[in-house]
Amino acid sequence: MEKLLKKKEEKRTNEIESLNFLVHQYFIRNEFDSCFEVLSKYSKFKSGFESPYSIIIKGLIARSGGRLSESLSLLKDCHALYRYSNDTTYVLKEIGKTFYLLGKMADSIDIYNNVLHKNKDDWDCYYHIGLIFLNRKKYDKAEEFINEAMRINPCKEVLIASGKIFLKKGILNQAIQRLEEALKLSPNDYNLMSTLGSLYLKTKDHEGAINYFKKVLEVENKYSKSLMGLASINQLNGNFEEAYELLSMGYTSNNNSAYLWNNLGMWFFAKEKKIFAATCLKRALYLAPFEWYISFNLGLVYLKNEQYVTAFVHMNTAANLAKNQPYVYLYLAIICSELNNDGNAKNCFERALSLKEDPIILFNYIIFLFKKKMFNEAAEKYDKLMKIYSKFKKNNEEYQSIEAQIPVIKKILGVGQENKKQP
Repeated sequence: MEKLLKKKEEKRTNEIESLNFLVHQYFIRNEFDSCFEVLSKYSKFKSGFESPYSIIIKGLIARSGGRLSESLSLLKDCHALYRYSNDTTYVLKEIGKTFYLLGKMADSIDIYNNVLHKNKDDWDCYYHIGLIFLNRKKYDKAEEFINEAMRINPCKEVLIASGKIFLKKGILNQAIQRLEEALKLSPNDYNLMSTLGSLYLKTKDHEGAINYFKKVLEVENKYSKSLMGLASINQLNGNFEEAYELLSMGYTSNNNSAYLWNNLGMWFFAKEKKIFAATCLKRALYLAPFEWYISFNLGLVYLKNEQYVTAFVHMNTAANLAKNQPYVYLYLAIICSELNNDGNAKNCFERALSLKEDPIILFNYIIFLFKKKMFNEAAEKYDKLMKIYSKFKKNNEEYQSIEAQIPVIKKILGVGQENKKQP
């Protein structure tokens, strides 16, 4: 009798294992309907028993479909079955991920800490706690946990997370270094290559950016982000026809990209076709209403068109979306000046300078102060400009463009001071 029961138990175990294998195959191929079909037909046996693995799969499928509460309930049921097992790590971590997606960050951290209490070298827990702190914008704390994960397992996901932290901190060179390390582990990841191209573009290393964008196009010849990146570089270099050709290719592959319409709008703006520029940028704004740079570019178009009220609306929106962008406040100050709103113009100039002591901002501020006959303040800003200009001139060719203007400013201020002394 005992042998018969043992034989039945072995048969049942084999049936469960074969079922689990079949379910796993369907699951990793994302064939969820087939997966559920197998589960509904074979997962329950005469005793009413359902394998813990089948419950996990149901929970994961529910989570992938956005049914997070259902997923959490199933995973907790599975944990109850595993409670007296030596290894509940996998289920607990999946519960932690589900808590994270539900926005229950504290509960998620508690789950991961519970796992770490049993195994201090579980890199996955450090990684996900790091992501939670990154999501909360606590970048130093996030870096602490991501570094611990990297010490144990410097895998692609961890390196990318580390790169994101450096990017959020504004340390672009370190971000690039981390993402390049990640790319070595996954050399055909064109999303990663495109991101690296964009970062090189931000650092104004056009050669490095072009290199990565072209590598992407070798793998995926109509990848819109890389096409847009190459188009941006061509626009900056004045190669407008090549830029337009790349933008056209991007349009055929993805005409619902806000980035595409933004770049197309700025191409028309560079060609002095302001109506077409505004139309494209409005389309971009419709697709991505919370991207500050689109509102900023629309503000520039309307400023150039001398439609100052509309320019103010869009530039002010950009300022509300990006409170740490000095050039947004610079142009907002110029628009306020054109609207004779001198108080707000002055406040915007000061705000721009508080974000960045930039010769171009100071130059425009001096011109504004002189026009408003604030000669003493203009002279003070001129002295400040002279103190910082030489430093910027060495590091950036853009600032050399105002070199010819400095004697003019000096002469104007001299005239201004003389006028001021006259009764």
